[in-house]
Amino acid sequence: MRGVYIVANDKVKENAIALMSSLRQFDPDIPVYLIPFNEDYQAVATQLAELYNVQCFPKLGFLDELTQKIGEIFPRDFLALPNKMRKLAAWFGPLDEFLYIDTDILFFTPVTETLAYLDKADFIWCDYHYKRGLEDVFSEVVLEQNIFSPEALEDVFNSGLWGSKKSSLSLEQLYEVLAECAAHREYFDFSNGTTDQPIMNYLVLSVIPKRLNIAKDNPSEAGSWGG
Repeated sequence: MRGVYIVANDKVKENAIALMSSLRQFDPDIPVYLIPFNEDYQAVATQLAELYNVQCFPKLGFLDELTQKIGEIFPRDFLALPNKMRKLAAWFGPLDEFLYIDTDILFFTPVTETLAYLDKADFIWCDYHYKRGLEDVFSEVVLEQNIFSPEALEDVFNSGLWGSKKSSLSLEQLYEVLAECAAHREYFDFSNGTTDQPIMNYLVLSVIPKRLNIAKDNPSEAGSWGG
């Protein structure tokens, strides 16, 4: 089953409504699940359910366990906004193949067209972040110590829009890689206040070899940044 995950709380309700309005214009029936950012999500969950048939992430107990585990793995001053890591729950929800979308995004084409790229790879994204080098992802230490190959580093991505398959990551792999990240703060570029993006890039480059940047695969794609 293919579908979409979003992360939101009541603070970003208007953004979430705009995203879902754009998405439902093209895909009225595709499953969409809301992963609560924190405990303040009842208003946005209710409105998105009524307007757009968005379902709440069904494994809230697992979501709490994941949040607690991340808090145990990382020192308190490591992640600027630890709850942003809740998007990692997408690999362990009800969807077999999924697209994760930040709520500051709008869709102008069917989301199913983006999901179709999962026929070619186990992890997909659509942006030109790689043209910025390692900024907001890794430090030069990763290059100096050859943690990833130059070819792999061409696959750095923005963590606001990406897709994957449930089968491509196990919970054991996730926690193992997160612990590795926590032990090597020097690998990451948090200078502009990013939280999940550097960690997610390390995770995907480490664990999921079959990757595809839609912006490279299809030259007509505009990427995911509208200014």
